[in-house]
Parts: sequence; C-alpha cells; structure tokens
Amino acid sequence: MAKYGENVFCLSSNTTNFDVKPNEVVDHWYSENKDHKFGEEPKGTTLKSGHFSQMVWKDSKQMGVSKARSAAGTKVFVVANFDPQGNWMGQFADQVPPVGGFPKTASSAKPSIFSKARKSSSSSESDSSSDEEDFADSCLKAHNDYRKKHGAPALKLSKKLSKVAKEWADTIAKKDVLQHRPNNQHGENLYCYYSPDPKFRMKGDEAVKSWYSEIKDYKFGVEPRDLRAGHFTQVVWSDSKELGVATAKSRSGKTYVVANYNPAGNFVGSFGSKVPKMK
Repeated sequence: MAKYGENVFCLSSNTTNFDVKPNEVVDHWYSENKDHKFGEEPKGTTLKSGHFSQMVWKDSKQMGVSKARSAAGTKVFVVANFDPQGNWMGQFADQVPPVGGFPKTASSAKPSIFSKARKSSSSSESDSSSDEEDFADSCLKAHNDYRKKHGAPALKLSKKLSKVAKEWADTIAKKDVLQHRPNNQHGENLYCYYSPDPKFRMKGDEAVKSWYSEIKDYKFGVEPRDLRAGHFTQVVWSDSKELGVATAKSRSGKTYVVANYNPAGNFVGSFGSKVPKMK
C-alpha cells in the first residue's frame, strides 16, 4: 500500500520546445469535480474523480511535487504526492467538501455510508473498568459466534488494540460526531447509541448485531461496488486475528463504540476469498 497520496499528469508534444505550466496541471486534476457526487461514496471500481478528491481531501496537510522530461524530450511527467494520503473508501463524504466547505453544524452534514450504522439505543453512564471489560467480553463473544457460523477463526481480545480504540472513542465523543480515524492502519467499525435513561446499560453484542445485519446487503463471491456492508465484512473477515474495543460518552448523552481489527479487513480485490459464506 502506498504511503502517500499521488496525482500524476503527462503532457506530450511533437516538439521538445514546450513546458508545462503549474496551473495547467492543477486545473486538469480539478476539472474532475464534474464527475464527483458530494456526500456519497464513489461507485464502481475506478475513481473517475480521484485526482480532484485527493486535491481537496480535508485531512491532507502536505504536498510534494516534481516534474521530469522523457529521454526523447517530447513528454513531460508531473508527480504530486500528498501526506496524509486521501481517497480512503468509506471516508469520501466526510473528507471531500463541496464548494464553500462543509456546513458548520454537524447535524446538517450529510453522513457517509458508515454513518448509516448510527442507531438510537441505550447507554451506560458508568465508565468503570469493569463495565468496559464486560462490554468488551460481550462484543468479543458476539464476534466469534458470528465468525463461527462462517468458518472464520476466532478473534482474540487485544489490550493494546483496545487502547487504540479508546483513544479514538474519546476523540469522537469529544467532537460528538461519528467519523473514522484517518489513515487508520487497523480495521475499524463504529457504532453510536443514545438513551434518555442514564441507568440503562447496553451490551457489546448489540453493536455487533447491528454490524452483522448488513449481511443482507452483501453478495458473496463478488467484489462490492461500495461498502454498504463494510461493517459485516470486517466482522467476519477471515484474516483478522485481534479485536480491540472501547466506548466513550459525549456531553449530549450519546455513547460511541469503536472496534479495531488487526490485521485490517475490507481490502479491495480480496472480498471473494476473505468473506466466507455461512457454513
């Protein structure tokens, strides 16, 4: 997997007496905005507007650019790299702002495909370690019960990965917005629930049940055109070995659940072999 995002441009001519202007390259990449549907994940297996989306990807902070001429002198190649890289599946709606930027209020922003997993449910007010352990154990058992149905190896609970999950759960609870960690090296499922009853405690298996319910949207043996079943496929991804899970509560009373997986799942080109059918 590439470490940086990358846009490439090439201009050719019958003569060697020519050069490329910077704005010419950038204008060419940006012109793909006509093919981009804001607030949605790109359809199909190719990124028709991938140069544009990388240009305006919100989390990218640095750019490096260079050009070189071919040996014959009739072609000029331009390479631009971006860090952190963009164009991550499942994050286009949150990372590619429309002209004028995203709405300032989180409630008016259109959710990504992963945000559809948000569900009004119930929460626990207690942040004690015993509650976290009970939640994690329940979540792990539910994962392995479902994985067993598909013949996938059982996951093991990782304290290290749970610490990673807790860090991100605290971050999004503070923002009070359901969003994936950018440039995540681990697989990740998110869930959000709310209850007006502060004494109600939700079990970890309820989050997993919600993720697994996406099985109805998945076609086995075929590469998906989008990740509407991405939570389900990560739950049963056969190569994943470890699970880390944590929760955090926002000021508004919502509880956010973050589950991380190692190795990560949902790699394009591997769904057919890594998402087993039910036995």
